[in-house]
Amino acid sequence: MNIWTGTVGKYIGNYYFLWRGNVIPDEYGTSLSMSLQTRRYFGDENYLAVAVAGGKSLNYRDSTEEVVTLASKRITLDVYHDITRLWYGSAGVGYEYEEIRPDVFRDHWTTSVGVEKRF
Repeated sequence: MNIWTGTVGKYIGNYYFLWRGNVIPDEYGTSLSMSLQTRRYFGDENYLAVAVAGGKSLNYRDSTEEVVTLASKRITLDVYHDITRLWYGSAGVGYEYEEIRPDVFRDHWTTSVGVEKRF
C-alpha cells in the first residue's frame, strides 16, 4: 500500500499556516484526508493552535468482504506555553464527528494536558 502525502507551511508574522493532504490509492477506491492548522506564536515557542481536518477512508468489512467509505471531521484547539526556563506545559481539546458505519455517526471528544522538561 502506498500513502501519498504533501505538506505546505508558511510563516506570516507571528502566524504559521500549515496544510497537509493524504491520499491512499487502493484497488477498491481512494482514501483522502486534508488538514489545515493555524498557530499564533507569542514569543519563540509559546503558541495557540487551531486545526480543522476531514476526509473519507475505505473500510473493509471482514464479515462480508464489503468495502465502504466512511467520513470524519475534526477540530482541535491546543496551547503550548513555557512555565519556567526548563519546563513547558501544553493543553488541548478536540471534537470529532466520525462515521462508524454507513450513515451512523458519533461524537468524539478529546482532552490533553502535558508537562515537558527541556535538557
